[in-house]
Amino acid sequence: MTAKSRLAPLKGSTIPRLELAGVLEAVRLDKLLQEELEMDLEESLYWTDSTIVLWYLQNTEKRFQTYVANRVAKILEHTTATQWSYVPTSENPRDDASRGMTAEDLVNDERWNKGPGFLYQDRSNWPRQPAFNCAKLEKMAKVKPSLVVYVINTEDYMGKLISYYSWHRIKKAVAWFLRLHQMLRKKSYQRGPLVADELRTAEEAIIRHAKKMLLDDKNTRLGILNPKKSASGLLLVGGRLTNSKHEDCTKHQLILPSEHLVSKFMVDDFHPRAGHAGVEYILADTRRRYWIFKGRKLVKKIVHQCITCRKLRGKAEVQQMASLPESRVTPFEPPFIRVGVDYFAPFMVKRALSQVKRYGCIFTCLSIRAVHIEVAHTLDTDSY
Repeated sequence: MTAKSRLAPLKGSTIPRLELAGVLEAVRLDKLLQEELEMDLEESLYWTDSTIVLWYLQNTEKRFQTYVANRVAKILEHTTATQWSYVPTSENPRDDASRGMTAEDLVNDERWNKGPGFLYQDRSNWPRQPAFNCAKLEKMAKVKPSLVVYVINTEDYMGKLISYYSWHRIKKAVAWFLRLHQMLRKKSYQRGPLVADELRTAEEAIIRHAKKMLLDDKNTRLGILNPKKSASGLLLVGGRLTNSKHEDCTKHQLILPSEHLVSKFMVDDFHPRAGHAGVEYILADTRRRYWIFKGRKLVKKIVHQCITCRKLRGKAEVQQMASLPESRVTPFEPPFIRVGVDYFAPFMVKRALSQVKRYGCIFTCLSIRAVHIEVAHTLDTDSY
């Protein structure tokens, strides 16, 4: 008769709670049908493939949290536990709505249009609810929540953080982790927002993680940069600018591999701040502090993929020419059957002791583009 599918909330929820919300939606849909249909329904049967939800409805003890308890109460207010049955996931037509299907499959799918095949059989052949281990769930419900802190190596979570965030957010996330690490080691609590020194330390930790790929790559030609190590163990560009009055980060940039996500995120961060400028400007901007191997190739790739840059540098649309008229495309006609006429000049021609104007009249065949020119003495009709 009807079906309804809703999206999961953005804040996230557990699978049992989402299943419980779906069951509540089924009850509301049944109430709507009973109010709107012009016939009396003898009985309503409900099906779900969640054994946890079935156990929620069959349980009689009060040990649920507020979220679960409120929804179980609403469901049992309109139904009874005996009205609920188990359907295997493979035979549940609800998945067609939640997982999606093409229009052709929707028309030809008998399970969606007619329901599961076991509904047309005797009730003794209907699926039976599998055994559910309630003891384990009861034990889990009675366990008091506790705080468990796992101290892990910095390198273990660094790769996961890099794949989730932008460059600025990576530094903030790593800085918070490093602060937590210091708190657990020193057993002291540091309050307040992050400071510049913490962000700088987090940046060095991220670049130190990227340095591993640089050293593992045997094809990287580090020798051409005459590298040297900084006080914190990072690789810097060498050169002859040691006595220059520029900043140290400009004279000796940090070396980064082009294939690492850190390099990509850095260029992604510099690119919009430079006003979506060209490749050379962005490359020069990044080299104030970082030297990325094959940096020009990386910058070109990011600029090419940028939607804003494509819009700014895209070619404007040009007007499409209309179709040629019939007179231009009619074949097998003698020349000058269909012509175009135009005047040009005038030319000054000497006549006796005076000069007079003469005009050129050009006739153009519209089919073969042949040209014939005549002299027109004046611009009036008789002369034409």
